[in-house]
Amino acid sequence: MNIFRGFIYDVRNKQNLDIYITVLLAFTISGLGFFQVTNLTVIASAVLATLALVSVSLLVNRRENELIMKDFSKIEFLSNRFDEVIKGIDVKVGFVPEDSDQPGTGRAKVRDIISKALHEVLVLDHIFMRVSEKKNNAERKGYYDELIRKVVSCKGNSFRYRRILQISERQTISDLLSEDSVLQNHCIDLVKIGESKPEIASLKSCPPLYQGTFILIDRRYLIIEIPILDPDFHHHTDGGQFIFDDSSGTIINHFIQFFHRADAFSILVKSKDLRN
Repeated sequence: MNIFRGFIYDVRNKQNLDIYITVLLAFTISGLGFFQVTNLTVIASAVLATLALVSVSLLVNRRENELIMKDFSKIEFLSNRFDEVIKGIDVKVGFVPEDSDQPGTGRAKVRDIISKALHEVLVLDHIFMRVSEKKNNAERKGYYDELIRKVVSCKGNSFRYRRILQISERQTISDLLSEDSVLQNHCIDLVKIGESKPEIASLKSCPPLYQGTFILIDRRYLIIEIPILDPDFHHHTDGGQFIFDDSSGTIINHFIQFFHRADAFSILVKSKDLRN
């Protein structure tokens, strides 16, 4: 039954027809010879014709096999090249949950990386409509205080901190920050520093271009925050952060371009913009 189904499938799809013709000719010639329906000359001619058909079929199959082997060699070459590219990418990825009680995780881990920053911190921030009360805690305050400390303690213009807030046209910075006193106070401090030293610190706002928040540190570390919507209270919380250590710049360079694009559409935030 399976052989018959295979035959029907091959005929419908016009596959292996030469083999079926050869088998049919072989059985036909054998039958004619067995029952002596025709003479040996006709049988010999038919056998030669069958052999010629088999030879053509073998040549076609050999050609197809050669093409398949060439394709496999190409695939193997691309696979080897892909392995070489992967080996050349030096990227380490880790995830730390925001609500973890383990030391060195959550916001504390980000704060530790920032404390070791040497040149710059770039933040493209996305403020959600409502912020969880959990966000107003000591750990977040310590994270923001570390950023301000880095800017204030830098020598000359050796370090810079730039933050861009993505805000829709229907919203104002003051209204959004009013629900997050920790970030509000941080923005006030940042604007004050930027007014006196714009070359090392700035706070800007732009329309939403990237639905999320990411941090770039020394053009090596990329931190992507994962927001989670609480279905019961309809507010967002931080689910955690993906932390990329990308010394090769393979991934982080794309996010630097995102930041520069947002910067091109941004405007400087002033002290009056933060007042209710």
